[in-house]
Amino acid sequence: YYMASAGYKVDQMSASIEATLNLASATQSDLAFTTDTVISALNQFGLEASEAERVTNVYAAAIGASMANMDKLSTSMGYIGPVANSLGWEIEEVTGALAVLYNAGYDGSTAGTSLRQALVALMNPTSSAIKVFDDLGINLEQLDPTSNDLATILDVLSEAGMTTAQAMEVFGARAGPGMLALMSAGGDAVRDMTDAVTGTNKASEMAETQLDTLQGQVKILKSELEEIAIMFGGVLI
Repeated sequence: YYMASAGYKVDQMSASIEATLNLASATQSDLAFTTDTVISALNQFGLEASEAERVTNVYAAAIGASMANMDKLSTSMGYIGPVANSLGWEIEEVTGALAVLYNAGYDGSTAGTSLRQALVALMNPTSSAIKVFDDLGINLEQLDPTSNDLATILDVLSEAGMTTAQAMEVFGARAGPGMLALMSAGGDAVRDMTDAVTGTNKASEMAETQLDTLQGQVKILKSELEEIAIMFGGVLI
C-alpha cells in the first residue's frame, strides 16, 4: 500500500518487499515507517526500487556498528540525502559520516543539518572562509565536495591545523561543531564506518537473529506478509 501510494508499480514493489521486511524485523521497527524510510532513501539518492536491498543493508549495518537507529537515519537523510546525491556522493559514504556523528552524540536532526550545511559551505565558500583557507595554505580544489570525499576533506583540514575559531568562521554555528567532531574522529573513522556499511547482508542476517531469538516474531512476520498481500491485492483490483 505504502509503495503503491508512492507511485511504485507491482514489479518494483516485489523487488523491495523482502528487503524492507528484513529491515523492519532486524530493527524491530514499524513496517509502515520502515517502508517510508526505504522509499525516501531510494528517492533521495536517485536509486531504483531494485536497490532497496542495498539501502536496507546499509542502514542495518550502520545500526549494528554505531549509535545509529532508524529514527536518526530517516531524519538525517531528509536533510542531507538530496544535497549529497547532487554532489555524486553514495548513500554508504553519507551513512558512514552520519554514524560517526551519532557516535559523537548527535541526534538525527542535528547530524543531518550539520552535514548539509558543511557541504553548502564548501560548495559556496564565503570571502572570510576563503581567507581562512588561504591562511591555512589550502587550495579550494582540495575541498571541492564534487571531486573529493568527506574523509579526504577532513584529512586536509586536520593536517592544515584548522582551529576551532577557524572552523566556526568557515562552517558557522550550525555546521562548525559537527565538522570539529568529524575532524576529531578523523578521516579514517569515516572511511572505516563507510567500509563497515558497504556490501553487507546485514538486514537479512539481523532479521534472522531476531526471528531466532524472539518468540512470536515468525508469527508477526507472517501476519505482515498477509497484510501486504491483501494490500497489494487491493492495488491490483
